[in-house]
Amino acid sequence: MRSERNIQSDKLIEFITVLFVKAGLNEKDSDLLSRNYVDNNLRGIDSHGIRLVLNCITRLKEGGVNPNPKIRTEAETPSTARLDGDNGLGQIVALEGMNIAIKKAEETGIGFVICSNTNNAGAMGSYTRIALDKGMAGLCMATTVPSMFAWGGLKRVISNPPISISFPGEKTHFILDFCLGSVAWNKIYVMRDKGLPIPEGWAVDSKGKMTTDPIKAADGGSVIPIGGHKGYGLSLAIELLTAVVGGHLFGKDLKGLFDNPKEGEGITITLAALDVSKLIDRDILYDRVEKFFKFVKRSPHKAGVTEIVIPGEPEEKVRKMRVKEGIPLPMEVVEALRDCSAELNVEFPF
Repeated sequence: MRSERNIQSDKLIEFITVLFVKAGLNEKDSDLLSRNYVDNNLRGIDSHGIRLVLNCITRLKEGGVNPNPKIRTEAETPSTARLDGDNGLGQIVALEGMNIAIKKAEETGIGFVICSNTNNAGAMGSYTRIALDKGMAGLCMATTVPSMFAWGGLKRVISNPPISISFPGEKTHFILDFCLGSVAWNKIYVMRDKGLPIPEGWAVDSKGKMTTDPIKAADGGSVIPIGGHKGYGLSLAIELLTAVVGGHLFGKDLKGLFDNPKEGEGITITLAALDVSKLIDRDILYDRVEKFFKFVKRSPHKAGVTEIVIPGEPEEKVRKMRVKEGIPLPMEVVEALRDCSAELNVEFPF
C-alpha cells in the first residue's frame, strides 16, 4: 500500500477554494465546489473526491467547462423544468437543479428537473442529501460517457449511470448512492493508481474476458452491468429519463471526464424532490420509518456479520471519523496538489 497523509477537512476546503479562484471561478462557486469534493472524501467516496480537483482545474484552464455559465430554463410546468447548463460545472448546475426541484415540491408536492449540457457532477448523493435537509425524498441520476456493453454485446455503448435515492427519517436517513455498473470507473482508476488488482466481477477486458487488472479494464474494457440484463435495462431507462428527454447529447457523442480538456462532456443530470409530508403526516412517517429500519436491522445475521446497515450509515460513520482524524490522501495526490499550487502561485499549507 502506498503512503498517505491525513489532512483536516476545513484546511482542505480553504486551500482548494483558493485554487479554484485562481483557476477562474468566482468565490461562491469555488467554495461550493471545494466543499463538494471534500465532503465526498469525508464520507469515504475517495473516487469522487480531491483526486479529481486537478482534472477540474485543467478543464477550467483549457476551456472544457464554462466557469460562468448562464443556466437557462428551456421548458417548465408547475412540477417540472428542463434547464440548459451552458456547459457549466456539473456540481454547480446540479445544485441549481435540485434547489428548483425542492421549490416546486414545496408548491405541488413533487419537483422533477432535467439539466442538460453540463459536466460530471460527482456522487449523486451530494444532491439527494439536500432534499433530506428539507424533509423530502430525493432522486438524482445522470448519464456518463459510454462505459458498459449492452447485454450480449462486447463494446462500450451505454452509460454506467450513477443514481441516488434518499428518504428522510427522524434518526436514520436512507441514502442509496451507486451506479448501475458493478463499480464506478473512478474506483478502478483509484485501484490502478494504487497499483492494486480489482476484485473479480468488476470488469472485463477489451475481448470481453473477466479481468482483475485495472489497466486492462481501462484499456478498452468494460464495467459489467449489475444484475446482468436487469442492470442493462435500468441503464437504458435512466438514459431515456436524462439525455433523451433532456434534448442534448447521448451515446457516442458524450465525452469523458478524462477526455480532451478543451471539450465539454455534454452530460445530462435529472433531479427530483418529493415532499412526503403532503402525503402523510411527518411525525407518523418518521415513526413508521424507524419501525421499518428496526425490523430490518433485527433480522438474523449471517456468520461473521455484526450489524445490518441501512444505506447511508457506513458513509456517515466514516464522515464522523474523518472529521476528527483528517482525510487520508495518497502522497501522489498531495504532491500533485503541491505542483498545482506552485503553478497557480498559491501557498501550499501541507
